Amino acid sequence: MFNKEYQHHYKENLKIASPIILGQAGHMIATIADSIMIGRISSDQLAACSFANGIFFFLFILAIGISIGLTPLVGKAHGANEEKRVQHLFRHGFVVNIFVGILINILMIAVMPLFKYLGQPEIVIKYAENYYLYLTFSIVPYMIFMTFKSFTDALEITKPGMIVSFFCNGLNIVLNYIFIYGNLGAPRMEIEGAGLATLISRIAMPILFMFIYLNRAELKKYLKSLRYPVISFKIIKDILKIGLPIGVQYVLEVGAFVGGALMIGNFGAKELAAHHIAINLASLTFLMATGLSSAATIRVSNLIGKKDFVNMRKASYSTFVMILIFMIITASIFIFLGRELAIYYVEDPIKDMYVLDLAASLLVIAGFFQIVDGIQVNALGNLRGMEDVKIPTYITIFSYWVVTLPICYYLAFIQNMGPKGVWWGYCIGLTIAAAILYLRFEKVSRKKLRLS
Repeated sequence: MFNKEYQHHYKENLKIASPIILGQAGHMIATIADSIMIGRISSDQLAACSFANGIFFFLFILAIGISIGLTPLVGKAHGANEEKRVQHLFRHGFVVNIFVGILINILMIAVMPLFKYLGQPEIVIKYAENYYLYLTFSIVPYMIFMTFKSFTDALEITKPGMIVSFFCNGLNIVLNYIFIYGNLGAPRMEIEGAGLATLISRIAMPILFMFIYLNRAELKKYLKSLRYPVISFKIIKDILKIGLPIGVQYVLEVGAFVGGALMIGNFGAKELAAHHIAINLASLTFLMATGLSSAATIRVSNLIGKKDFVNMRKASYSTFVMILIFMIITASIFIFLGRELAIYYVEDPIKDMYVLDLAASLLVIAGFFQIVDGIQVNALGNLRGMEDVKIPTYITIFSYWVVTLPICYYLAFIQNMGPKGVWWGYCIGLTIAAAILYLRFEKVSRKKLRLS
């Protein structure tokens, strides 16, 4: 795993993954900044932020998954030098993603009347509603951005996505400072200001990506394909055949975590705020792990397009090694420095001592599931590159909904472990998911190697 042959794959993985990881980190830093800035106003508003984001991401992640379905298809066509196919996929990606964005936006607004039935404190619902509305209106521009990003990443050109993410997430943080606290002459909007900042920054994302496409020769040519209005339902079906199961996988996993958050919300606003701090930090490492997982999808799909199945397997194994090393480091940080990280989310460590202590204890549990979380997300990335998405969807249904949520409930309420019980449930479910998905990866990759 560490000879010269594998060193080549490590370098290629890093070349592709580094901009994706940095872009993911920029996105998560902006999310963390939201939480820190809102948390310094009140724990009730931080809990509202957690609740609104949980509901929002439950549907938003479905849209994101569908948009990612473009990547393995373009990667395979690019590896096989099928330029016409690449152009057709670019055009149809916009059609699919804009339509999905509009549909998800409508669904998100439709579920708002259900907020009051989800067992959350009334003050949390009050603060969450307008913040949530701003988030819903950001979906369509974000889906346009994801079309550009998924397509460009598949061409192994990952820096533009990083540039756009960094600039716009930086803009989000600046706008947070202005709108949340009422600086530079703006009204003090508190949690609603964070929502407005997110909306503006996400509108800027596709605009900046369009500017990049217009000024790069190797990308500008694809914009010309948008002039042709002819639509192929077969290509739309191809995109949805890959993208929809990926979206469902995301929903199933995020849904399990949302379900856990709703359970914790029944214990009170302080418990939910502590959960939000811990999940916020755990999500940062997870999103960075998905950068390597995305690199796996890109490299595997390109090598399949070239029919180089031997190097496809080696590239896959190299991503597993890299993600294990990364997650071991982050696990150590959470276990030994969790309290030092959590303290940045509270305004007064003495006043919010309970929230701080609970968040730190949850981060210790997060440290234990870092490794298995990395394995499962990387296995999914490799399988997506092989266009194997149907069976992994069934695996996620079993792991998160048949195993994880019932165990979370049992430990939290029957065994009276409270929020810690929910997090130990996460740990058990992710371990099972990692084991089964890795076995699936071995089976599918060996089959492709035998058939080559």
